Order: sequence, then C-alpha cells, then structure tokens
Amino acid sequence: WVVMHVLKPAWLRHDSGSGREKKAPAVCAVDFQPSHDGSVPRRLATGGEDCSVRIWSVAEVDRRAAAVAADANASSALDVHDKAPKGALLAVLREHTQMVNSVRWSPNGKMLASGGADMVLLIHFLPDSKAFRHGPSGEPMEDWQCRRPLRGHNGDITDIAWSPESDRIVSASVDNSLIVWDANSEQRLAKLDDHRGFVKGVAWDPMGRYIASQSDDRSVVIWRCSDWRPEKRLRRILNALAPSNSMVFFTRLTWSVCGTKLLATNAYMKPSSQVAPMFSRESGFSEEKDDLIEFVGHTGPVCASRYSPRLYRKDNNLSELPYQCLCLGGHDRRLSIWVAGSTKPLLLIEDVFDEAITDLSWSSDGYRLIASSEDGSVVYLRFLDNELGGGKAVPMEEQRRVLAERWRSFVGSSAVNGGTDIPESADILPSVDLKSTSKPISSDCVRPTSSIALPPKAPSRKESESDRSQPARASQREERLAGGKRRIIPQTIQSSNLESPKPFRTSEAPLTPQGNTESAGASVLKRKRTIPVETGPTLQNMESMSVVPSLPLTYYLLDQRVTRSAVIRGGENTRIVEAVPFQGGLWTVRCLEGKGTRWRVIVGGGGVTALGGSSESILAVGTSDSFLHCYSSDSGRLLLPAIALDSPVWTFHFQQSLMLVVTISGQCSLYDTFRFRLLVSRSAAPLLAQPAMNSKSETGSPKDNGGDEATLGMRAATIRRNIVAVDITSKQEPLLMLSDGHSFVYDGELCAWLRVADDLFSSSEMFTTQQLKRYQGRADGIIGKLQASAAVASHNFRASPLANVDSRRATMETLTHLENLIVSSKAIGAYQDAEYYLILYVTKLASQAPDDDWGGTLLRLREVCDALLQSSDGITSPSLDLGFLGENRLNFLETSVLPILKSNVKLQRFCKDYEDMVSERRRRLGI
Repeated sequence: WVVMHVLKPAWLRHDSGSGREKKAPAVCAVDFQPSHDGSVPRRLATGGEDCSVRIWSVAEVDRRAAAVAADANASSALDVHDKAPKGALLAVLREHTQMVNSVRWSPNGKMLASGGADMVLLIHFLPDSKAFRHGPSGEPMEDWQCRRPLRGHNGDITDIAWSPESDRIVSASVDNSLIVWDANSEQRLAKLDDHRGFVKGVAWDPMGRYIASQSDDRSVVIWRCSDWRPEKRLRRILNALAPSNSMVFFTRLTWSVCGTKLLATNAYMKPSSQVAPMFSRESGFSEEKDDLIEFVGHTGPVCASRYSPRLYRKDNNLSELPYQCLCLGGHDRRLSIWVAGSTKPLLLIEDVFDEAITDLSWSSDGYRLIASSEDGSVVYLRFLDNELGGGKAVPMEEQRRVLAERWRSFVGSSAVNGGTDIPESADILPSVDLKSTSKPISSDCVRPTSSIALPPKAPSRKESESDRSQPARASQREERLAGGKRRIIPQTIQSSNLESPKPFRTSEAPLTPQGNTESAGASVLKRKRTIPVETGPTLQNMESMSVVPSLPLTYYLLDQRVTRSAVIRGGENTRIVEAVPFQGGLWTVRCLEGKGTRWRVIVGGGGVTALGGSSESILAVGTSDSFLHCYSSDSGRLLLPAIALDSPVWTFHFQQSLMLVVTISGQCSLYDTFRFRLLVSRSAAPLLAQPAMNSKSETGSPKDNGGDEATLGMRAATIRRNIVAVDITSKQEPLLMLSDGHSFVYDGELCAWLRVADDLFSSSEMFTTQQLKRYQGRADGIIGKLQASAAVASHNFRASPLANVDSRRATMETLTHLENLIVSSKAIGAYQDAEYYLILYVTKLASQAPDDDWGGTLLRLREVCDALLQSSDGITSPSLDLGFLGENRLNFLETSVLPILKSNVKLQRFCKDYEDMVSERRRRLGI
C-alpha cells in the first residue's frame, strides 16, 4: 500500500504575464539537480512555453508537500496557494527567445543545459553559490550566468542529454539531426544525421559507449561514441503506428542506471495497444519477441520515460539482488510507476493533469518524482521507505560497486563493437580497478517480469551474414520504393557520419554578418567592406593609429538579449520603467511610480531591445534599428536626437553620471550624461573573436584575392569567449569581465585594452581561493573578486596547485602573479588593492632573498626600496611607479617594508643601509 506524499502546487508554474484568465504556459521540461552522494537534491529546474528556465528550491517543495499531507481537512493534494512561498523560486533565466523544450543538469550537478524552439543550446552555471541579485519584487535570487550559445541546428531543439563525465552534450532537433558538443571547449564534435524524420528524444548510455535517439521516422538509432556511427537501428516494434502516435512531440527515451536496458516510447502494438518497448544490451538490442519487453497499459501514446537513478533492495537483505524502478507518462494524462519483478504497474495515477505529460524526473535519493504537463502544472511525488517495491535505496557506495561489476561483465564482449574498457567515467567509479578479475554479477536487475538474466541469444545465420555485410552497407544507401522493392544508391567514402572536431567555438560556423541569418553554416564569410572596428575616441587618434587586422562592423559578436524593464532607484523613490508594444510598429515606454503612471513616451525604430537608467535623471532606450534614445527619467523629455550606433544595444551600465553602452558587435562607448560628451569609444572585438588569417603563398606573403582582404589578411573569425559583466572603474574607464574568467580595462592613455585578471598563474600562491579569503573584507576589493572569478573559470584550477610543481617555478609564478596584481590594481584605480599586494610582494621577496636569488629577487627588492626613496623627493622611478601611495611613501618604506625585511636575519645589513638613507632623506626634507 502506497501512502506517499502527492503535491500539485499551483504556485510552481511559468507565468504567462497576460492575466489569470489566459491558459497557463506549458511546462515542457523538468529535471532534479543530481548529487554525487545520493542525497536530497537542492534544486529543481523547469522549462516552459514562456521562454524561460526556472530554478526552484526542493526543500521548499518538500515543506509544502509535508504541510499539505498533514492537513487533515485537505480533500486533495492540490496546494491552492497561488503565490510561491518565500525562497521557493531561486532563479529565472530568460536567455531563450522561444519555448524551452528541454532542461537537463550535468551529472556532476554544476551546469544546467537548456534547448528550445529558438534552435539554441545554452549552458548555465552559477559562478559563486553566494552570488545573488534582486528579483522583480526585490527578493534575492541566485545569479546564474550563461555561457555562449551553441548554434548549429536549423530547427527546434527537442531534447538534450549529457555524457556521464559531464564533458559532452548531445542535442536532438526537428532538422532530423543530432549534434554532439564538447561542453568545455564549446566545439561541435559531430553531427549525426542518419534519421529521416524529426528527432524527438535522445539519451546517453551510462557506460558512455552509446547514444540512443528516437525519431519520427519510426526508428531508434544506437550510435557508437567511438566513431559516431550507427551501431544498430531498431524499427520493427515502432513500424506500426496509430494516427495518434504521429501527433506526439516528445519521445523521451531512457537508459537504465546500469546501462543494460534501453526503454523507448511511442510504440504501437496491433490491434490497439500503446506500448513502451525495452531492449536488452545482452541480446545486442535484439527485436525478437523473446528478447523484447513491452510495457502495456496506457491508452494513449507514451511520450516520456525515466529510470530512477538508484538501485533498491528489499529489507536490506544483502543476499537479494537489487532491482530498479521506472516511470512512464503519456498523452492519456496517465502516470505509471513500474518495479522490476512485476508484470503490472506499482502505481497508476489518472486524471491528475488536464493535458498530456511532457517530462519526468527522479531525484538522486530515489524517493522523489516530478512530472510536467502541457496544461502548465506539475505533480510532485515523495515516497517513503519500502513504498517502491517494498525495498530501500541501496547506499551509493554499494551501488557503485554493483554497477562496476555489472559494467565489467561487458568488457569482454565490447571488443566486437570497437569499444574500450569500461568504465569510461572516472567520476562515477573512482575506486574501480578494471584489471581485477572479480566474478561478474549475472542478474538482470531491471527486467520487470523476472529478476534472472536470460543468456545471450546465439546469432542466427541470417544475423551473422548481416553482421558480415555491415562494412559494405556503410558505403551505400538503401531506399524502399513502391511495391516493397529496394533501391541501392552507392555513396562515396566521404559521406560518413563521422566528423572531425572543428576548430571553432560556440557556433557551428564563424560569425554571422548583419542581416544574414541563413549563412550560419558557411565556412567562410564574405565582407562588403573592410572598415576596422578599432576606432579611437577622436578623429586625430584614428589618423595616427596604424591599421591592424580586425573585425568589420557588420559582425555580431554577442547574442541579442532583450531587456524591456528597468528599476530606477533614487533616494526614497523607486520607479519602474517598462516598454510595451503600441500601434503601427511603435512602442510605448512608461514610467510607473507607486500605483500610477508618472509619464509615457512613444518610441519607434522597430522595437525596444534594451532599457536602462540611473538616479541621475537619465533613461536610455536602445532600439532594434541600432539607435540610442536618451530621455529625462523625471519627466520623459527627450534630451538628445537619436544616436546612431554600429549595432543594437547589448547592455547598459550606469554609475552616477556615467553611462556605458555595449552593442552586440562589441563596441563599448562611455558617455558623460551631465555634459553629453563621449569619453571612450572602443571595440572589444579583438578580445572576443580570433581572426582567421589568409593563407600565405610560398614566399610567406598573404595571397592577393583581388580586394582589401589581402590588405587586412582576414577572411573569417572565430568567437572565443563572451562578455558576462561590465563595470566602470574609478578612473572612468570601462571594465569587461569575460566568460573564461579574464577581465580587461580600457586605458585611455595607452589607447589599448589591458588584461587585469587571468588564469595564467595556476601555480601561484595567490591563485587558490584559500589565499584569496585573506583579501576579503578590505576596501574596494575588486581585483580580488576578479581573480577569484578567473580561478573558478580556469581549467587548471586545483585544490593544491603547488603539489606537483617545482619550488622555483612556484616561487617565480607567485612573484610574477603578484606583480601582475599590483599593476592591474593601479590600472583600474584600486590603489588600496595595489598597496595590499605590494606588501605581499615584499613579504615573498624577503622570504627568498638572499638564499635563493635564482630569479633576481634581491634586485627586485632593492628596486622597490629605491623607488620609495626616489618618490619621496618627487622623482618618479621609470621602472617602478609607486606614486599611488601619495605623500606617505617614505613612511610606508619605514613602517611597512623595512620591518618585513628585518624578519630575515640575512637582510640585516640591507635594512641598515636603507634605514640610514631614510634618516638622511628626512633630514634633507626637514621632517
């Protein structure tokens, strides 16, 4: 008897934004955040028809489920509270422009992928668990960031799946293809286009050897991850479909946690049965009746399936073999839960939804299940111990051991498939020794009708002949003509599905020119003009600068994000400005204060794409026709004629009277809104994209193609990284934080971007978060935060970076890193930061000199002291400028530097010399 908690929260939904009378947006996807130790998950992600991804707190959902279950007067499991409890909604991600069809957490729980009707695959991450921002109502929400979109599909993305190692991800689309991406480098690894219909479901084998996909062409294809070729095509059970089966948009198939079973969806068995077929790995995914298991009971097409990630055992009896659970959801609005060893579902829930089920997800602890529906609602089930087949979840340590033995049993037979030794995931099996010869477990832990494994079926003569002919079929294509005749079309060797990794990131093709959205698949882009974007702030600077290879203005480097509301805070008044469509292609921008409208204006230009304002009485509006409009935030009065930009606005940033405008082509413009003058205008294109130079002739000079391309030497470009945040320094210069952790500030005197944070010194003592904690709490602190972001984003980051590094190299990296932190702090005007790192620099030098002066540490120490002495006379050292210390430089040398040096007894003579020079300076200056 099952007495689990069932909750249908009315508040866990995606708002339509158009009133309660409208139909709620469909919830198309759900997924629990996995935990490696099998504990209760922290977060739940949902994707909806409102183009957003929402992240919820599982703890709050659990609390509401327990409260509803404890209510003796409750007549149903419906949580009638319309407003989400405080702390339930953790984040709302609105990077998608159309419906979100799939959301999936990476197995390590650190990244969240989403795909939808905008044909874009996004990977979200939380840079810091303590990073928060304010929501629409002022409540704190998690500040999730989005990496650069992965583009390559020509149709809606329907489903996505992660590899067990969380390093690769595959997306399925209605363009009849799948694309495999490298999640770290953001490169496309392969495009799998063997399907002849919409691909509506994809799943990655837990062993890491196969990818399974299901399509409208009535087939399931199993792809090898070794060469991305089809291993087998399953279509016999899927060949007969009822008319209702063709209306299914999702066919989410799933692998068992042990990887021995593949459960497909949307199958039909004559005369009138909707089934979900399950294929066995032991039988080579055979479609023979004796090897096939069919789940029968749904009256409509089965569109979603999901295995529980845990193994279960009855009464914790170690002599019994563990079993698994799975769940099915269909267009008949039914939810069925099955347990191994039973021919009937353990639980069948009916009429809980008004429309079809879209997705299912189990939690990592194995006791929570959630289902979503097209009617815009979700149902949350929480099971108690012994309710899932009378057993409890096996401890994770034992589960890893059982899975290791189970997977090892396939190593011997995997050689015929061209596989490698299992497991391929070091994260899943950290302590498994593949060379051991332990006796494999011979149980079929997922078969619903029996807990005993069937021996592999011996291949028939026909199957053997088919296997021998497989290489020949790889170079030909077969088509069925009318009357059942076959037509064989020879194919060239180059037409294989295997694709070599391509040396570009983020998108399938190089940058797309403005106004040409159909050239994403082109390998070379043609340019109309060769205008360099590296323009200085004045015409004189432009004429004096040399022309360098750079990107033309027609390239869009940043994906357009739409911001049509802004909050302007000034004193006790808080105003909300929003843009809404009007008539005839015009838009209305209105300012709301209190319960009324303060003012409104009409804006043209094809649509508002960005809004921003400050308490300094200015409101900026960016339109899709690449114009910037400036209004008074007090009255809505137009302050300037429309400013023409190179491309639409990507984001605004305000700091007192300063306004930083970044366009989607990477152009950064800093304005003084009091005097209405331009302070800085510089493109960030060289920071974001890598030009692809023209090929050289045998003499080494660029080939002349008959145009300016030979002059600039660039034909295409590859996007390397994205802008994630912008700021304005105290020196009134733009500061950019990029997706790889690097940060750049524009120096007006040098007319160049300066890198002020990077991940190049992974062996430095200042690189780890433990050292950075010492810095927290100091004034300003921006360099410490930037360095922390660089450390987190670095692929070289380790908990103990100095463990396997030579001590001399570690010392030199630490000194170089500290020097970089000092000059970076000076570059952005963070002088207290520079003083702090200067003290650390002197401390490190004092600990090394003169014992190990391999890197010239004593010379550097003397240079610092000389610079402090020279500065006291008003003389600036050409090699080390310490003028940021002000008039206290001599005092800084006497009270801060020399006491540190005295801690090294071998520097006593050195300190005595400089103490005498300090006394002489004070005598000459009369102080």
